[in-house]
Amino acid sequence: MTLRKKVILYLALSFLGLLISLSVILNLTVMRRFDRIDEQNLHRDILRLEAAVGENLKQLNMSTRDYSAWDDTCLYVSGRKPDYPKINFNPNVFVNLSVNVIVVADANRRLVFSGGYDLKERKIVPMAPAVEAFLKSNSAIYQHQNADSYLTGLVVVGGKALILASRPIITSDYQGPIRGTMIMMRYLDQSEIKHLSDVVQLSVHGMVGGGDGFEFENKRGRPGPKIAVKRIDRRKIVGAIQLEDIEGRPAYVFSILKDRVVYGQGREMFYYLLIVLTALFSIVGFASLRFVDQAVLSRLTKLKQEIGSIDSYDGRVTVQQEDELSKVGSAINELLESLVISKHMIRDGNVRYQHLLEAISDMVWVLNGKGVVLLTNSAGCRGLGCSRESLQNHTLIEVYPGLRDTKVYKTFQESLDYRRAVSFEDTLTLPTGSAVPFEISIYPVAEGILCILRDISRRKEAEERLIQTEKMSAMGRIAAGVAHEINNPLGLILGFAQSALQKGIADANLEYALNTIQSEAIRCKNFVQDLLSFSRHGGADQELVDMNAAIQGTLTLVEAQAKVHHVKLTLELAPALPLVRGNKNHFQQIVINLANNAVDAMDKGGELKIITDIQLVEGSRFVRVRVSDTGHGINPETLSRIYDPFFTTKPVGHGTGLGLNMVNELVKKHSGRIHVDSHPGKTVFQVMFAAVDGGGTSDQTGPIS
Repeated sequence: MTLRKKVILYLALSFLGLLISLSVILNLTVMRRFDRIDEQNLHRDILRLEAAVGENLKQLNMSTRDYSAWDDTCLYVSGRKPDYPKINFNPNVFVNLSVNVIVVADANRRLVFSGGYDLKERKIVPMAPAVEAFLKSNSAIYQHQNADSYLTGLVVVGGKALILASRPIITSDYQGPIRGTMIMMRYLDQSEIKHLSDVVQLSVHGMVGGGDGFEFENKRGRPGPKIAVKRIDRRKIVGAIQLEDIEGRPAYVFSILKDRVVYGQGREMFYYLLIVLTALFSIVGFASLRFVDQAVLSRLTKLKQEIGSIDSYDGRVTVQQEDELSKVGSAINELLESLVISKHMIRDGNVRYQHLLEAISDMVWVLNGKGVVLLTNSAGCRGLGCSRESLQNHTLIEVYPGLRDTKVYKTFQESLDYRRAVSFEDTLTLPTGSAVPFEISIYPVAEGILCILRDISRRKEAEERLIQTEKMSAMGRIAAGVAHEINNPLGLILGFAQSALQKGIADANLEYALNTIQSEAIRCKNFVQDLLSFSRHGGADQELVDMNAAIQGTLTLVEAQAKVHHVKLTLELAPALPLVRGNKNHFQQIVINLANNAVDAMDKGGELKIITDIQLVEGSRFVRVRVSDTGHGINPETLSRIYDPFFTTKPVGHGTGLGLNMVNELVKKHSGRIHVDSHPGKTVFQVMFAAVDGGGTSDQTGPIS
């Protein structure tokens, strides 16, 4: 497509887009405002209709009051004026009051008088059976609490709607007691609907029911009729008001059908405006096209011819005027000059680019849009187990067919299609046969896409170990909390047992049982106390520590672990052991970790020994602690890595690989020494700490099993 055609198409699309935009804006603003005006007018008409219905109810209520508050009515209800109906409820009264039903009931709700009248046929008719049944069954219309009480509203009886007014029968001076109830009713028939239409001067329709097809709502925020407004088409709009019966149920719907006058006038104005704008845009577009043709397109054609005549980098285009197109010509001349320099620089840049790729340890591939490998590094070749010559200028799928079914290949296509960078993690089975987790980053570049694969095997292992470490730490905190909670009920059990023993027990068996409870409760409390003491953070403060006493403090915890694994525990504590300087809690952590490792090594039972003694090393005294087991031993390959963090031979969930690493760090922190000697059936860990001369000796002596 030529530039001239593109300019014509651009101007046409611009003007068309502007017309569409204006059309949409006018429809969303002005036309919607016109539509809202029609709705507001109809809403006001519905409110007028509601007021007219209310006025009818008010008039019916006033007529009912005139007869209910009358001495003659009181006498009639009492049975002392039998000619009252003949005089007061003749056909003229029904016509003048415009009512179809008049009912007089005594205080016991017995209908003393009930009469019906057909206003259209102008004759007395029997009361409809459905109306009579309604009057006998509905007690709400007879319940008046005082002389001023009344009830007005709408009822639906036998599929027909009536407006009703009920008032208490009292004397002419509005005094009680209430002798009965006066009820007047009027059918909402076609004559009544026509009367309402004449009052509001609108076309009013009515129907019994809830008004299906309308979505009613009460915008006034108070109890009362609900209103709905609905557009039928571009010419008509209908509004409705839903009336409830005296029991609060939707019973009758009045509707008003009107023309959308304001909206119709607005649409005519809208069409006239579009015609004017179309004519105006056509004139402006033609003038703009002529200007662009003379000022731009003809000069661009000439510039194109000059550029086409250049057959080497030494040629130049003509620059005459001082405008944007002339600046384009100058820029072309400068570009031709720089191309000569760039031609030589590109050759040197490719070499530096390859050196930069070689310095990256991650696997790097640069692919074009067809998946052909343009550039790679040594790591990218090693990962695929091929040479650079067999990889470059070949598609990646040819060298690595298994890539087609992976997320990486699908992401290649997405990056090419949408030109966006993507990073994710995935495990790939390389052509070499190894399954490796990678962090994969794919970036769109000018040639196609750049793909970088970083091996995250070590990071994944570290994350798994860290999660396991956090899990073990959480379990330790939970165990300490549980131990603390157990301590309180143990104290109560021990207290009650001791109290019973102090009072004296005549029964020997009971006394034996209480003594057993006391001794076992004390043993449990000691175990819990040792567990709490060990779990409590000891800080980093150093002091003179009795190593025998520190080991005795861990006895309960170590003994519990040994019993679970059917391991015999033996302590041989040297007498008069010198004190050492350090943190008691740290010493206990060393002993417990070594003991736990020893117990784990004896999965079929065995013997665990903890021995303390004094060693002379180069004329200095050291306190030595030996922890030995009769387990399976440690092979030489594993022995060289036992102090590495997170290194463990135990299955997942049985160790984190931090126990011996922590022991080693704590020993170094206290300037101590650690040594291990292991072979099948015998492993001995020994740690030594410098003794403090003149600091006192231990009181804990002798072997303990």
